[in-house]
Amino acid sequence: MTNRFKGYLYRKLSEGKLSRLCPSQVVSGLRLLYPGKDEKELCADYLYRKLSLVVKVLAVGMAFGIAARIMAQRGSVLDGDGSLTRGSFQDGTEQISLTATYQHQKVQLDVELHPRELTDEEADLQYEELCLRLDDLILAENPDRHHITSDLSLERSFEGYPFAVEWRSDRPDILDPLGAVNRVKEAVPVNLSMLLTYGTWQKTESFAVTVVPPLLSEEEAFRENLEEYIQMLEEQDRDAQSMQLPSQWDDRAIVWKIQGEDYSLFVWTLTPIVAILIYFCTDRDLQQRLEQRKSDLRAEYPGMVHKLVLLLGAGLSVRKAFERMGQEYEKQKEMTGLCSPGAEEIMMTCRQLQSGVTESAAYIQLGKRAGIREYIGLSTLLVQNQKRGNDEMLSRMMEEAARASGEKLLFVKKLGEEAGTKILIPMVMLLAVIMIIIMIPAFGVM
Repeated sequence: MTNRFKGYLYRKLSEGKLSRLCPSQVVSGLRLLYPGKDEKELCADYLYRKLSLVVKVLAVGMAFGIAARIMAQRGSVLDGDGSLTRGSFQDGTEQISLTATYQHQKVQLDVELHPRELTDEEADLQYEELCLRLDDLILAENPDRHHITSDLSLERSFEGYPFAVEWRSDRPDILDPLGAVNRVKEAVPVNLSMLLTYGTWQKTESFAVTVVPPLLSEEEAFRENLEEYIQMLEEQDRDAQSMQLPSQWDDRAIVWKIQGEDYSLFVWTLTPIVAILIYFCTDRDLQQRLEQRKSDLRAEYPGMVHKLVLLLGAGLSVRKAFERMGQEYEKQKEMTGLCSPGAEEIMMTCRQLQSGVTESAAYIQLGKRAGIREYIGLSTLLVQNQKRGNDEMLSRMMEEAARASGEKLLFVKKLGEEAGTKILIPMVMLLAVIMIIIMIPAFGVM
């Protein structure tokens, strides 16, 4: 059956009738995955697996739908006597949707079916079972009823039992009805009572517990006693200018220090984060500096080309022109202390020429170091001049100067547009502040 269906798909694909099911991008992908195999056979196998998966999903979905429908139909028909079975008290109230068909009328009803109520005898059995488990339910971390040192678990109800529980204590200052235990210095007996309610059924159970002082370590006992003593000193000396802390305790010296805020954890947590940010921000700063250098080189290029044209027109060679420009830059740098990326590249080229590098290699290095289109074009022009001679050099440099001037105008215009965009945000914020200043008095008058 499988081979027949694949053969059918292969024939239809060969006839061009199923080409929409296997578009060109799918064919290209199959061809890359299985080079050398028949495209129609690959497409037929691809469509077979694809359609088989779709059919399986549809079959499973239909089966589950039919099963759900059957279960719904079965659940919607009541027993012959029309009875609804109540759940136990643990199930809670059940919401049931009913449909009543009478002659030609059909009515839908929503009914709340409450759980079956226990009889008094059944409630008594539940009560007896609860009393047997009461210690496990309320003692929490305490070992028994006569050694209570921590809070009890006095719940308003217990899981698995139908009773509402109300607690009472004859010493709420020691053990309150919520189970909270206050620390005591000696054993204190407390009478607890538990009122259980279930409908009209009620039962009261009373039992005694003993709250005892907690077992403290030597350090905990020292801390508690010292706290009480200092609290007593503070209450006695409130009219004094200062409070004298004890210098000894049990014939042992005490050294006092004011505990400051410990920010070490915050610092230790923040330090690696800041280090990581610095690591990545340094790269970002370097990239910004590179972009700024390219921008400066692009801005200086027209002036450099015009100066080069003037020197070439005065009869100097390209090498002499570069040396003259380098000398002028050195003097200017000594006077003003300002650096110019473009002039620095000229100086680097002059040093290479003085060290014995050929002019062609020095000009090529100039373009590579700058890394922008204008300087690369200039280096290419200078290298071609070395190969062809100086006949057309001046005219070509004049054309380059004219082109550079035009590009500088476009570059300056672009910078102006970017500056206007950056100013727009502060202007909008300032407008919002002005509107708030104007509107607040207006609302105050209203």
